[in-house]
Amino acid sequence: MRGVWTILEHRVRDRRGRFCRPRLLSMETKDNLVTANGRGLILDILLVVQPTIAAVAIGSNAAAVQDSDAVLGAEISRWQITSMSRSGSVMTVRLFLGTTQANGFTYREAGIFNGYPSGGVILNRITHSDKVKTSSKTLTYLITLTLSSS
Repeated sequence: MRGVWTILEHRVRDRRGRFCRPRLLSMETKDNLVTANGRGLILDILLVVQPTIAAVAIGSNAAAVQDSDAVLGAEISRWQITSMSRSGSVMTVRLFLGTTQANGFTYREAGIFNGYPSGGVILNRITHSDKVKTSSKTLTYLITLTLSSS
């Protein structure tokens, strides 16, 4: 199994603080590591031992991703997944953070968990470039997970 995360940062307020047409500020695509715990979670879900994935956690630690990761390096908040869909062997998970959500922090990492609002098992984790979240911006995490025979 492999996964890819796409992080979209949009400006949605003008310099005077008024809502404006969204403007893409940055788009970043990162491969992730499905951790040892995540691989175990997938098997547990197939065996109906664990509940399905439920949340995306975001944090501030930029330490390299390790196969043994069980939590984020410095989790700041955890959000219920906005939407999930599947096409063939590809699942897409989306987290959208609007102008009133998760403001005042610099985010550098994210991961999918089967626990909300806390706890659970981490499926995967990424680190990414600094995303400073303010009320003038939205932030979208798009995660694709691909099941393959290789």
